[in-house]
Amino acid sequence: MNDALVAIGQRLRAAREAQGLAVEQVAARLRLMNRQVAAMESGDFAALGQAVFARGFVRNYAKLLGLDVEDIVAQMSGELPQESLPKPEVRPPRAARRWRSAWLWGVVAVAVLIGLPFALYTWLSGGTGEEGGRSADSGTISAQVSRPDVPPEQKPAIVAAVPLVAPQAPAALSGAPAPRARMGSVGRGVALGFAADAWVDIRDAQGRQLAHGLYRAGQTIKLQEAFPLYFVIGNAGQVSVSYAGHALDLHPYTTDNVARFRVAADGAAKALKP
Repeated sequence: MNDALVAIGQRLRAAREAQGLAVEQVAARLRLMNRQVAAMESGDFAALGQAVFARGFVRNYAKLLGLDVEDIVAQMSGELPQESLPKPEVRPPRAARRWRSAWLWGVVAVAVLIGLPFALYTWLSGGTGEEGGRSADSGTISAQVSRPDVPPEQKPAIVAAVPLVAPQAPAALSGAPAPRARMGSVGRGVALGFAADAWVDIRDAQGRQLAHGLYRAGQTIKLQEAFPLYFVIGNAGQVSVSYAGHALDLHPYTTDNVARFRVAADGAAKALKP
């Protein structure tokens, strides 16, 4: 075990005992478990999870005991591993996706307009047999026109043998306002903004991590997951949270600058126990 980390734990334990506090009392004030307080005092910071969590716990503990917080955290920073930042998910703008869809429709329409006369010419040149594509019963003409591959969600319906016109660009591209999203779809997402560095842990109802680690000032997180969602946010005073565009007040769920809460499907927030 690292001697420097053990020395930090001994310093915390000595300060606690000097003030006549029991481990249980400290755990209750910090909203931690007894074993987490014991791990800090023994210098076993690996038992607290990632380094960013360990530093947050020790910072709150040192503040409770009246110790020099920055000095202790600086000692820890030289001994604990530095964590890499999570890569925020980058999605193409919705307007770009709409433009791409309209472009594909245009390609399909042009292919049909070019291929249909060629198919008719082939049929007329091939006589009246089956290879010409003429039906003996109905006398109608059928032609197979090759089309470019289109993603499954954008594959067009079968094109009839009538003149086609390329579809118009969506309203969002022509300057008209786009239709407003309904609350039941993307409108009820949760967004986080960071005014300063802060760490987060966000999970869904099955306990799967949706976002985890240290985020820098200026970064954002946007979630469209199934509710309820569970949040633990360090340095909560520098983080803004909104649901469906409406800001959530984190003060009722924040202790020692750490916010613990959940958000339901209707946007209602509720405090979580540590």
